[in-house]
Amino acid sequence: MSRFIYRMCLVVVLVIAVAGGVYYYMTFYQKNEAPQKGTFVNKMDDALSETGRQAREAFSYAGGVVREASDEAEDMAKDAYRQVRGKIKEVSGQA
Repeated sequence: MSRFIYRMCLVVVLVIAVAGGVYYYMTFYQKNEAPQKGTFVNKMDDALSETGRQAREAFSYAGGVVREASDEAEDMAKDAYRQVRGKIKEVSGQA
């Protein structure tokens, strides 16, 4: 007799689980709007275009920073060359 009660409890739990799943699906998932054709693609295109715009801005900014650093390095190299050349002239003039 105890096996019968045990099996009936399992069947009841199974029925409750299935009924709960159906209820959950009907109340929560059915409220969500079904995706329309191309909706995901349009949203992805918008996201990609925004990401592309941000990437272009970042590359533009990075290019400006690199250009400024390159100009500074060039000026420093020219200044160092002038100083070395002046020192060479001083040393050769004193010798």
